Formats: sequence, structure tokens, C-alpha cells
Amino acid sequence: MSAEWGFTKEILSDPEQWMLYDTYLLLYIVQKFVFTACTLSCPIPGGIFTPTFTLGAVVGQLYVSVLIKVLA
Repeated sequence: MSAEWGFTKEILSDPEQWMLYDTYLLLYIVQKFVFTACTLSCPIPGGIFTPTFTLGAVVGQLYVSVLIKVLA
């Protein structure tokens, strides 16, 4: 069943199989930034620390992904 879904070591280690990965990360960063701005403008406290940590983690993951593509 794992081969049917494509989660094998060969597929996961092949960068050509994950061509839209960086695009998804960029889309997530934009979405998270917009939704965080919306929640911060509400009168109900929603927090700023967790969205900041999330954005930092995704930006770091995007940085590593770009480095792997540039250096490989």
C-alpha cells in the first residue's frame, strides 16, 4: 500500500517528485501571514508567539529546500 501512495524512500529522495514543494511553502507563508494579520486585528486576543514560531519554521524549511536544490 505504501507504493500505491508514493511514500517510498526512492520517491521521497527524488527532488523531481517534489517540484511544487517550494510553491506550497510560499503559499503557506502568505496564507499564514494574512490570517495572522486578521486575527491580530480582532478585539479578541489570539496570540502572536505561535504564529511567529510557525512562520519561522516554514521559512527555515524553505531555506533548506532551496539550498538543497542549489547545491545538488
